[in-house]
Amino acid sequence: MANIKEIKQRITSVKKTKKMTAAMKMVAAAKFKRALKSLRLRLEYTDALTNIKTNLLSGLEGEILPYQLTENGSPTELVVVFSSDRGLCGGFNTNLLKRVDAYLAAAKHPIEMVLIGNKAQTYFKSKNAKFRFQRSQFQAPLFLGIDAVLNDSILKPLQNKEIGKVTLAYNRFINALTSEIEFEALLPILPTPSETQASGPDFFFEPSKFQFLGDFIDAYLAMRLANAAMNTSTGEEGARMSAMDSASQNASDMIGDLTLLFNRTRQAAITTELTEIVGGAAALTQ
Repeated sequence: MANIKEIKQRITSVKKTKKMTAAMKMVAAAKFKRALKSLRLRLEYTDALTNIKTNLLSGLEGEILPYQLTENGSPTELVVVFSSDRGLCGGFNTNLLKRVDAYLAAAKHPIEMVLIGNKAQTYFKSKNAKFRFQRSQFQAPLFLGIDAVLNDSILKPLQNKEIGKVTLAYNRFINALTSEIEFEALLPILPTPSETQASGPDFFFEPSKFQFLGDFIDAYLAMRLANAAMNTSTGEEGARMSAMDSASQNASDMIGDLTLLFNRTRQAAITTELTEIVGGAAALTQ
């Protein structure tokens, strides 16, 4: 059995850990609140751009479409994985990365990867996977660097027929306790017959609807990437807040158990000392 000094040191250590986890929970809660607000605003923007896309695709039946909206025949798929840069957020990253690993293992066609987030880079560092690009997570609200990644690592290979399909893999935010792993098709954007055959609003495009559509689709795709990054950031802070809350509760439970053990050990030591004193006194009187 541990002695009283060791138990006391252990209690002090756990109390310090609890202070750290409680502070991290408060920081995560503040970041989560800001991220959630930004995510809600971004979803409104997403809905607006999606409506514009639908209008642009209307009445395009029989026309030559930009390369982003057509299949090019390449069998290679590009998977863009979004993870967080930091840990201490439960199974937020681990669950996603294991699902992506299983997706790669089950694929019957060539797959290349773009890794966004330090945790994804660390996980796939020792895996037999082909990477086109890797970097740390984009930072809200500006998401600097998204356009460069989109143009250099996604659109150029697609236009050159080096890849034929692009899929986003990320944690879609549901609530503070839940994120859902999402494999979302990004490219090509294949218009449905109902979209291309519908008669849209009577707009005039300058210089042309074809060129405007191509430029707009690039902005729409950048928005989709930013959405995945924003969902990841929001879900990460929610998961960290939950993980630190659980850690703080576990620390409280451990402190209670150690305190009980400390009291029992101290009582046992006192009882032993009293027994020795009584025994010694009895021996002297004999």
